[in-house]
Parts: sequence; structure tokens; C-alpha cells
Amino acid sequence: MDHTPAMKRLAALVNKHLIILALIGFSQNLSASDPTPQLTPSYWFHQAQAKDLAPDPSQHYRPFSLSSDASGYRIRLLKKLADWHQQHTNGLTVRLEQSATAQRNAALKIGLLIAREHTDIPTPEQRQTWYQNNFKALDLANFDDNKAHLLMTFWSEPDAKQGRWRKDYQLSIAPSEWGRPLDFELPLADFICSYELNYQRTMASSQTDCSTIHWQELTIVSETRDQNVLRNLDNTAFESQVIAEHYRLLQLEQLQLSIIGE
Repeated sequence: MDHTPAMKRLAALVNKHLIILALIGFSQNLSASDPTPQLTPSYWFHQAQAKDLAPDPSQHYRPFSLSSDASGYRIRLLKKLADWHQQHTNGLTVRLEQSATAQRNAALKIGLLIAREHTDIPTPEQRQTWYQNNFKALDLANFDDNKAHLLMTFWSEPDAKQGRWRKDYQLSIAPSEWGRPLDFELPLADFICSYELNYQRTMASSQTDCSTIHWQELTIVSETRDQNVLRNLDNTAFESQVIAEHYRLLQLEQLQLSIIGE
């Protein structure tokens, strides 16, 4: 897995305008004594009910269901390519008991399968065709890549200013690994710690700044390679143009989560 370059890019993005919080909810807390969450569908913020697994990109994010069987959960994640307005990614969230991440050498254990036939990541040629008339100065071919990118973030409780500490890890999975079960153990010590207030992020001076924080929840979203949409790179284009939206579609199956430690 290509982890290190993504983490370096993540560290460089601490002051980007990133909005990733309107998410689907898990039904139970995740703790050290009961480390495997049980998931039930909640609802998408822009719609009232969750009905369809496959979203309709023409209507932003049509609701979708979160289904499960003995092998785990299944969900399709979306990431907009053009505009961050009205939410640019969907995802999952799970509440955490303090005991879960307080363990020594705590790690996030995640199992998943990326369903190739239900995953659609736009190619450089598609991005060029869709957006070359709107963003003439941007290198659209290199704006993104063909990997599946999952951003996993632990969040603290909001403080008096409504700021929150966060720890991030971006997992990048090449197409050659899609279609088969994958397992990862991601030590929390490898997550990048920062503080976010009003969508602006400041890196922690050291990882020890986060060592005593109670992590309230974990979120998982689909991302582009650098966690940008085109509006992050050229906001002025949206002031005078109506720009069509296109999407990354990523379907996860056999999804299982737990926190392990000593």
C-alpha cells in the first residue's frame, strides 16, 4: 500500500478548506470491551430517507442504504470532483468509548473489499473532457489518480470555540488490489494530529499534544488523492460559470471495523 506519500500530502493540506462532516451514523459505540460496531443506516443530510444503495449523481447525493451480511457491511461512497458547496463527500461515522483508544499501542483494524464492478473513478481523459473549458490553467490530467483513497479521522469533543482536535490517516489502494478481501492494522501513533477551527487546520507541534485526548468519534470518507476538489484550486471559475458536477464512486463490501490494543 502506498501510505507515506499520501500522509506527506495530508500534512501539507492543513489549511485547506475541507468539509467532511455530514455523515451516516453507526448505531452503537465502539469500546475496548465491545470493539466491533453494529451498523444501521441513518439518513443523508440533504434527503429524508435512506433507500437506494446506488446514488444518482444528477441529484447530488441520493440516499443509499447500508446493508450487511455475515461477511460485513456494504456501502457506496461518493466524492465530488468540482465543488465543495453543499457537501463534497459522504461517509461513515462511529461513536467511540474512551476505553477504545486509551489502550496501549491502540490500532484501527479494518477489513474491506473494493467492489470493482460498482466502483467508478474518472480517468484523466474524462476529467479533461468534462472540465477543460472551465479550468484552462489547471493540470486536469494530474489533478487526481486512479487509486481508492479512504480518509480515516478520529475527532475530539468540540471545545469552547467549537474547534476540534483530529487525527488523520489516508489509506490508498491501487486497482490491482480491488476485488479481494483486504485487512489493515493502522496504529493510532501513525495518524497525523492537528487542530481544526472554522475549517482551518493547524498541525500539532508533536504527537504528544494528542496523547491525552479523548477521541469521541471516527469518520471514514472517500477522497481524491490530495483531498481537493477543483474549487479548492480555482475558486474564481465558479463566480461566473455553471460547472457540471462529476463524482468518484467507491463501493466498499465486507467492511469490518475494530479497535485493538494492549
